Amino acid sequence: MSLFPIFAPATAAGPGTATFVAEIGVSGSGSQTEFTFSNAAIGVAASDRLVVVIVGAKSQGQAGVVSSVTLGGSGATKAAEIAGTNPEDRLSMWYLAVSSGTTSNIVVTSPVNAYACAIVTYNINGNINSTPSATKVDNGASPNVLTISIPAVGVAIAAGSNRGGQGTSTFANITERNDFSSVTDRGDFGLTSSASDAFEDAQTNLAITHSYSAGSSTTGCGLVVAWGPPS
Repeated sequence: MSLFPIFAPATAAGPGTATFVAEIGVSGSGSQTEFTFSNAAIGVAASDRLVVVIVGAKSQGQAGVVSSVTLGGSGATKAAEIAGTNPEDRLSMWYLAVSSGTTSNIVVTSPVNAYACAIVTYNINGNINSTPSATKVDNGASPNVLTISIPAVGVAIAAGSNRGGQGTSTFANITERNDFSSVTDRGDFGLTSSASDAFEDAQTNLAITHSYSAGSSTTGCGLVVAWGPPS
């Protein structure tokens, strides 16, 4: 009998995954500071699940920021935020570890009056540090340039938004997952789109771009957030 303990060989954790879950739509049409998305889809329950919420918001007559996002009453952390050239338009990305449940009440709060808000949800799973490794934002005329470095076996999620009513978005060097055009009673909320990929190999200064079209608007904006394995 061996006098030494016997250990099973270590199993390397697999690469991270980023999974598109749902585009939830537009909530609200009047002036308000809180938008509630009841029973919003947040994906398959898992012990390693990080829920990511992309928020496209339009404030009313002044620069808007999203002050908080909660899932089931728990506060998410803001990963990145960018305003369009018109500061009423705002795009942000939030994340929270949520292991149980497939739906959640998601509440978006702004300190200034807003009349429209759309959200998109993702799951990140695998051996991934919940804190992002890098972010990049850009606004103005199409395309938005989002050059970012992504760790090996990491993931990236990008988002784009613009004013101008019905339109389209396209992404380069990352796979588009949704392209949601939405028009409120004001007629100009526009587009909230997203893209994601997992990367087996490290990407150094990957040139992701967000191109958009919607009327003559040049108020679009884009962002990308990368996550990698624990250091």
